[in-house]
Order: sequence, then structure tokens, then C-alpha cells
Amino acid sequence: MAGELILVVDDNDVNCLVADSMLKILGYKTFVAKSGAEAVDFASKTKFDLILMDWQMPEMNGFDTATAIWNNSALNKTTKILAVTANAFSEDRKRCLQHGFKDVLTKPFDVDQLQVMLEQHLG
Repeated sequence: MAGELILVVDDNDVNCLVADSMLKILGYKTFVAKSGAEAVDFASKTKFDLILMDWQMPEMNGFDTATAIWNNSALNKTTKILAVTANAFSEDRKRCLQHGFKDVLTKPFDVDQLQVMLEQHLG
């Protein structure tokens, strides 16, 4: 179901560009935040259908950012957040799920993998 609004959160410009481009190819509307603080700010003003978030960011990591969004954003208290990480270890996946992320997408991913993940969580 394309057309939903997705927030991409990643401190790496290339990762933001790649994810944003893939999402637009699939027909989604996007916002891009390059820090946890920026993501919290966006989430306080805009209702997102889904958030894709790198969990390893400086200053405010993905775990703290997700918690701040869920606790402080009336608009996004129940928004699903998917972790995006280069770490494919099972303990990293488990850690993300324990912190409330709904799923984990491992970098690098292609547009087909992204589409399957989005359909699972938005459909």
C-alpha cells in the first residue's frame, strides 16, 4: 500500500539518500531526519505511518530516540518503528526487538527486501 508517510532516521547521508530513493520508487512519501533529536522534533509535528531508524547513531541512539518518540509524541505513540542496522548478529536483532522495534532490516538491503518488510508492517 504505497502512499503512506515514512520517516527515515539515519546519521549517514548516503544511507538516508538510498532509503529515501527506494521509498519514493515504491510510492511512499518520506521525511528524512539525520539525528535522533531531529526525528523526535518531526514526530512531535507529523503523524507517520512507519519509521525506519538506524539504531546506532551518535548523541541520541535509536533506542533513546524511539523511546522519546513513543513517550513524547501524541501523534506517534503507537507508530511502528523498524530498526535498520549493518549488524546482522542475532543478539543485535534480539536487542532491537527488546527495545520495542517491530522488526529489523539489515543493511545493505535492496528495494525488494524493503518492499516485503513494508508490506508486512503496513499491510
